[in-house]
Amino acid sequence: MCKGGTMKNYVNDGQKRNYFTGREYTGRNAAILSASDDVFFLTFVQGKELGYHLTAGSQGVHLLLVDRREKTETEDGYFYKRGFVVFGLSCWTKNGNAISEPAPDAAFPWAEKS
Repeated sequence: MCKGGTMKNYVNDGQKRNYFTGREYTGRNAAILSASDDVFFLTFVQGKELGYHLTAGSQGVHLLLVDRREKTETEDGYFYKRGFVVFGLSCWTKNGNAISEPAPDAAFPWAEKS
């Protein structure tokens, strides 16, 4: 996780979420992230897309995506897994300023995609 200050739980439901997509982390990933004070997380690519920069010394958390590919007419369905790394919102800066915890009524990136 990130060096520096800690973040209090977000006022919505306190569930660990991806800040970019709004998707809630579940299962093993939620359990791993429960050790963090951050509520929102971003992958490196997502943070860069928002114009954020990681603070020096930031450490990511390794998570695992397991998903199922549905059966189609041309191929059988199958499961696949892929590892990825996320960083808590407190690890990011924009224009040299820390990213603060969003307000409950903030416009999140995923809300703009609808």
